Amino acid sequence: HSIPVPRVGGLAMAVGLLLPTLLTVELTPSIRGLLLGLVVLLLFGLWDDRVNLGYRTKFAGQVLAAGLCMVVGNVHVGTLMVGSMIVLPQAVSTFVTFVFLVGITNAVNLADGLDGLAGGLVLLCLCAIALFAAISGNITVTEMALIEAGAVLGFLRFNTHPARIFMGDSGSQMLGF
Repeated sequence: HSIPVPRVGGLAMAVGLLLPTLLTVELTPSIRGLLLGLVVLLLFGLWDDRVNLGYRTKFAGQVLAAGLCMVVGNVHVGTLMVGSMIVLPQAVSTFVTFVFLVGITNAVNLADGLDGLAGGLVLLCLCAIALFAAISGNITVTEMALIEAGAVLGFLRFNTHPARIFMGDSGSQMLGF
């Protein structure tokens, strides 16, 4: 880009995600844990967008966010399907959940290099999640996926080539989480 582009799209997406969620979704422990983790990543991301944090500080924010989500929300990957269902021991479950949350957060953050790439990728994933959740009757996950998809879709209008706004680390980490 030949001119400076603001990196505050993550803040706009956060408002588009948090406000409808607080107004329409039942705040179960898992939703509260998710929202706490998202707010932590939003704050660390905004800080990083402002002063370019080192990787250790960014990782500390991701660890804090994942920990809050797992502890407050009691979020964990308890089973895996590898041919048949495998129930994971508690220690393995905790490790897999942590690696998944931090890993996908960083994967989306790293994909955020081309106009619309990370947002478009996440939008497609959220639509698939909403579809699968609706088919399985999980209304809360369907609602959350559609709310977040709406926030991303609204952002993408201004992020496709040539981008007028970037999501910054605040947005990319939040979407990955």
